Amino acid sequence: MVVLLLTERTLDIAVNARSEVRETQLRQWGFDCSCEACSAPARELDASDERRAALSTCVDDMVQALSRGDIQGGIKTLRTALDDLEAEGLTPLAGEVYEGLATIYWVTGDKAKAMDMARTAVEYRADFGAALEPRNKTRDLEYMLARMAA
Repeated sequence: MVVLLLTERTLDIAVNARSEVRETQLRQWGFDCSCEACSAPARELDASDERRAALSTCVDDMVQALSRGDIQGGIKTLRTALDDLEAEGLTPLAGEVYEGLATIYWVTGDKAKAMDMARTAVEYRADFGAALEPRNKTRDLEYMLARMAA
């Protein structure tokens, strides 16, 4: 069994790089990937590259929408990111997206949706790697939920 240690750099390559760049850079470490994202037909690789490019800019796109006062545009950007994460098999990264949605809903006064999104963010973080975070964001979100409920 081969274990690949994902560092911040290799994770960045795996998630953000276009397929041909990802393949070239991962091979530098002697890693020949045969996952669906790397071995799909060209048309699927192009669609995957588009989704990953959109994911790499989704936070900036959301911030721009919100700064224009386009709340629904910000929400739509994050919802699209959730769809793209699922399509790419990257749902473990969805916790931060749900946290963003929780914040938007809270600020706009939709406390029920905010709490639902925050709970979902906590679930994703608990299931998919809160231990890997530099500080315990899960604890922060749980605190936020307790304050919302009060």
